[in-house]
Amino acid sequence: MVQGQLAKMYMGLLEKSPEIGPLLVRLYDRHKLHCLSERPGAETRAELAGVMADLLDIDLKVDESELITDVLIGLLSKAELDLRAALSERLALMDDIPLRMILHLANDDAEVATPVLTHSRILTDTDLIYIVKATSAGHWRAIAGREGISDLLMNVLVDTKDIETAITLSKNESVILTPHAITRFSNMARFSDPLAKSFVMRSEIPSSTVTKLYQHVGRDLKEYIRRNFMISDMQSIDSEIDDIIFQMTAQNETDLTPNVEMIIAAESMMERGLLTPEVMISNLRRGQLISFVAQFSVYCGLLEGTVREILSQKSAQGLAIACKATNISKPDFVNMFLLTHRFRYSMDRVVNKNELALALKYYDKMNERMARTILNESRH
Repeated sequence: MVQGQLAKMYMGLLEKSPEIGPLLVRLYDRHKLHCLSERPGAETRAELAGVMADLLDIDLKVDESELITDVLIGLLSKAELDLRAALSERLALMDDIPLRMILHLANDDAEVATPVLTHSRILTDTDLIYIVKATSAGHWRAIAGREGISDLLMNVLVDTKDIETAITLSKNESVILTPHAITRFSNMARFSDPLAKSFVMRSEIPSSTVTKLYQHVGRDLKEYIRRNFMISDMQSIDSEIDDIIFQMTAQNETDLTPNVEMIIAAESMMERGLLTPEVMISNLRRGQLISFVAQFSVYCGLLEGTVREILSQKSAQGLAIACKATNISKPDFVNMFLLTHRFRYSMDRVVNKNELALALKYYDKMNERMARTILNESRH
């Protein structure tokens, strides 16, 4: 069926422009060979993609170019992902390709779209902004790796709030981050060490921003900041880590009540889609138990006192219910159970296998519907 339709299109093109006949014959033959192969190899795909690229590269009249584009888009609509990706690789660095073809590839699956989104100079800011708004994270990340991104396009990418897109932009040495990007990334980097690492290494980041970020990053990045940033006001750094000092002191006194600022910060993260199980577990690994109480209470919609009671249960039944009700995965539940052990016992006591097995039993036997019903009752 496809071959018959293509043959008719070829005849129309041959009548209009006989000089492109040899290329059309090659395209027809390579496509037929590709279709007959049960498992087309990389060489077969490369040959077919090469013929397509050659057709688009020749100097044609506008109507002839449109017909060629119609033929190729017709082929691609039936082609497997590997062939589409191979053509995208070939066309990404070519400057005289019809925009319609590039847009067709740019809106394909992310694996196909990435080469043209990253490299094609045919795509304008308007095209790229539309693609950002119409596609998903894989496309955003490819665009974030382009050279010479405009401020307008960068801010649209920043507003996706996607961590991997932010990391790609922070690593892009061909751009200068906008003030909007710096503000947004400084907040996002508090909860992502990979973003924080690429972000603080940029020359346009003010020392004051790095200082504020210091308390939220891991040990290795703290060491990098101390070595590479000349911060004259050491008292400023001390004030920025007051929250951690407060938390450590409170933990020793078994008073694990978050202050108002911590709750507000957790609510802000939740509103921006940044409060995740990974972020909460990261706080636990740093020993910031009070921040975890604040974040977990906001994440689950519970009072802080209820969260403290849940975490103090030696059976971990309440923690299992809260995690199951909020779709926190089993591995994340296990991490939370192990890292909150000090709520239930002294810090030097090790979790034994029976305790962990009991916790897992509660998690496994609790279905989501029942867990949500119990959690809703706990909110009153």
